[in-house]
Amino acid sequence: MKLPALLRRPPLPPLPLRSPRSPRSPRSARSALTAGLAAVLLVAGLFTVHNLGHRPSAPRSAAAQRAAGMPVANQRPPLLPAGPTALPPPYTVPAGGAAAPGTRLDCPSGSLPGIMLTEVVFDPPLTGGTDFTVRTYLITVTGQINNETGAALVVSGVTARVRGESWHPRLSFPKVVAPGTSVQITLSGKYSSVYEGPAPLSTDLLWDWQNPALRACGVKGLIYDD
Repeated sequence: MKLPALLRRPPLPPLPLRSPRSPRSPRSARSALTAGLAAVLLVAGLFTVHNLGHRPSAPRSAAAQRAAGMPVANQRPPLLPAGPTALPPPYTVPAGGAAAPGTRLDCPSGSLPGIMLTEVVFDPPLTGGTDFTVRTYLITVTGQINNETGAALVVSGVTARVRGESWHPRLSFPKVVAPGTSVQITLSGKYSSVYEGPAPLSTDLLWDWQNPALRACGVKGLIYDD
């Protein structure tokens, strides 16, 4: 059946014909690549020139900043000049005798003189090397009298104790000890132990300054060693 002419679809217009793309020649491809590289190099050159024109200046040294009146931050304080260690002044006491009123005397300094025990021999030997038994012992002690001060001293005696009890041995030692020297001392005597137990022994030095003018100092200014 034929449709009326008004209901028929008009025919579509013909599509335009495209001419086939001609292939690029190798020469034109190389020209395009060269032009692209030239553009990249031009942009890089402009960026470099821009950076060179805006390069930040090198930081100024602290001395240059001070010379220009600029504040300097985070600076260490200058080191103090090294110098000798200050020693404490000598201990002084009023000078007596014929000295003028107001005269003061410099006292010796150093460690307090004393006795250092170097050997103790018990006869018979102690039990286990440390303890007495109930018996009588002969004790011989050897030591040194040390004078580490700057003045001579006179030794008047030694007190000795065994188990805290007074012990009276025979003593042998020089009466005068020169400054900065040590002399040997020997103690020897019997001790009767009435019970078993440890055998502690201790000594104390009795001394004074040889120079009568220093005797007012006593032990003032001396160091007590442990």
